[in-house]
Amino acid sequence: NVPAVRACLESGVDVNKVLNGDKMTALHVAAWNGHAALVKALIEAGADVNKTASPNSVEGVVLHNVTPVNLAAQQGHTPCVMELIKAGADVNLARSDGVTPLYIAALFGHEGCVASLIQAGADIHKAARRRIDAGQTPLSAAVTRKHEKVVALLKHFGGA
Repeated sequence: NVPAVRACLESGVDVNKVLNGDKMTALHVAAWNGHAALVKALIEAGADVNKTASPNSVEGVVLHNVTPVNLAAQQGHTPCVMELIKAGADVNLARSDGVTPLYIAALFGHEGCVASLIQAGADIHKAARRRIDAGQTPLSAAVTRKHEKVVALLKHFGGA
């Protein structure tokens, strides 16, 4: 509800206020849930596109340095990724386990996110450090998961 959020912000609510123990802000939540119009409104209100959070991972490990673009890329929300990039999101900022937005988008086969991140200068060679896929690059992650279109895209741009 973009109008409701704008009304809250106009009443003085801090756009970068942490909402929970995970240190997530409204921008993190909007990016995770794919609400591109809300992402844009929050950015226009001064939301920090590189603010980091510390949510739990699927493995139950607390991750650090998780940015809104990392969350949007993981979920495959290309319009959110594009809004965040336009606003200056750091496309190479890795989570505490070394997973970049490009890596996570490639891992889950989100072709639109992969293309947007590459065009924005994402490092196609940066490998993950997390326990289950240490040393894998975005290309090797896409190959492992059989995401053929993502594999072709990464190879086109020199992925190894």
